[in-house]
Amino acid sequence: MKNKQVWQLPPVALFPAVQGGTYTYTEHSGADIADFLTRGGLPCTCTTNRPGAQVDRYTFHVCDFYKLSRLPRLLPALETWAGAVVRRSEPAPAGAFILEVQRRQRSAVYFGDCVNSRAWATSSPGAALIGAGGAGCVTALNIDHAPHVLIAGQTGAGKSVLINTIICSLLLKNTPDAARLVFIDPKQVEFSRFADLPHVYPGDMVTSTGAALTALQKLCANMEDRYSRMKSAGLKTYTGQQVYIFIDELADLMLTAGKIKKQVEECIIRIAQKGRAAGYHLIIATQTPRSSVITGLISANIPVKIALTVSSVRESVIILGHKNAERLTGRGDCILKTPLAGEMRLQAAFISDRQIDTLIEYWKNQKRPARRGWFRF
Repeated sequence: MKNKQVWQLPPVALFPAVQGGTYTYTEHSGADIADFLTRGGLPCTCTTNRPGAQVDRYTFHVCDFYKLSRLPRLLPALETWAGAVVRRSEPAPAGAFILEVQRRQRSAVYFGDCVNSRAWATSSPGAALIGAGGAGCVTALNIDHAPHVLIAGQTGAGKSVLINTIICSLLLKNTPDAARLVFIDPKQVEFSRFADLPHVYPGDMVTSTGAALTALQKLCANMEDRYSRMKSAGLKTYTGQQVYIFIDELADLMLTAGKIKKQVEECIIRIAQKGRAAGYHLIIATQTPRSSVITGLISANIPVKIALTVSSVRESVIILGHKNAERLTGRGDCILKTPLAGEMRLQAAFISDRQIDTLIEYWKNQKRPARRGWFRF
């Protein structure tokens, strides 16, 4: 009997820190903004200010709560005064409101800075790196607990880079024995570079609509098989290999599915409803978050949403439940919405093609184990 393959996780040293990811100052004085609003009829004081890579975040205490209704009409004048896009952020503490002001000198958040941080070092194997928020605080989402993610953003908003960041962060912390990656890519180009990873088994790189339905049906069947084995073992949660299913451009998949669209949607909903306990996790992306694509059942069963810049208020409402995503500034500027933590404004981490290729080569250079078929998840 052959010895079991011993895998070595990639060293973080593959991704050197670039700038440390620390932002120490805000471009505008919170006191000056409070003075401007007070002179406009909304008495307030700035209680906290947090600098960030793309936006600075200010919290204001309202001196007269009944005058808070004046804020919406003051925001256009505040934008003119500040020379920057200003967005009101929710939720806010009682008796206060939060404003996010776009920085004129915007900074990138680099993958190397994030993975060299203490926050990343102490994160779980299921952690998916998103980026950094106020004061450079690194944010990683535990997909194993999330347990599914829906990403929306128009062309040029940074959606592809964000997805690559999530994939590479999983590859940093998981061996092929711990994580299996399944890619459904109707455009055939977004995930092709990951095809030779030892985490990707034969049949896991899907590039056609018909094959996508077959793959999803097999995933559902294997998920049910896991539940049967869990029942026999008296387990409530599967503790073995986790399966991460990446679907790029859900709109293309749904629109080209034709007569099988309903079946595709049913499989996605089924995995979203039952996948967590069995170790199945969906990461779905689309650049056109329309109601015909993100149906009510899909949205309801995928609790974590990441909105990059979208093209309209309607699309913002579909992904977040309210407007404002259409006013994001692009290049990875995003809003992360989770059931427990609410919403937070982040700058998605940037990983270069060269860094991705370096990580892929690291895994490809290790000996592959004998691969098993689809029905042995």
